[in-house]
Amino acid sequence: MEDKWSKILSKINEIEDKNDKFISFLSKLPFQSRETMMENIFKDIITNHPIFNKLRISERKTEDNIKSEKPLIIKQFIGNIIVDIKKNPTKKVFFLKKFLDNLTSISESDKNIVLHSLKNTEIKDLEKKMSSLINIFEINKFD
Repeated sequence: MEDKWSKILSKINEIEDKNDKFISFLSKLPFQSRETMMENIFKDIITNHPIFNKLRISERKTEDNIKSEKPLIIKQFIGNIIVDIKKNPTKKVFFLKKFLDNLTSISESDKNIVLHSLKNTEIKDLEKKMSSLINIFEINKFD
């Protein structure tokens, strides 16, 4: 009977040794953390999806990057509007209205006054005025 128990204990020890080797092997594999895998998935989706390409979004913005990149994003947003105006100057008022619609705390009457002022502004001066408006009226979204 003792022989059976010693065989059972021996098998248990073998299993434990193999389990330890397996755990050691797994711990040496280069698995990414869940956060890293999710970040890579988001980057892949954003860089390869046509909707995001159309919106000119090149990579996922993390919470830490959003605050530090906001001035750059705003500059790109304004630059895109100016490029659209340069391509089609006859639609200048349309693009400026679209810009003003992105400002959250501006009233409709203020939009009309600002729009009237902006439509008579030279294209070279638009970036400065638009940046100033964003500083005064918080921007809501980037369309």
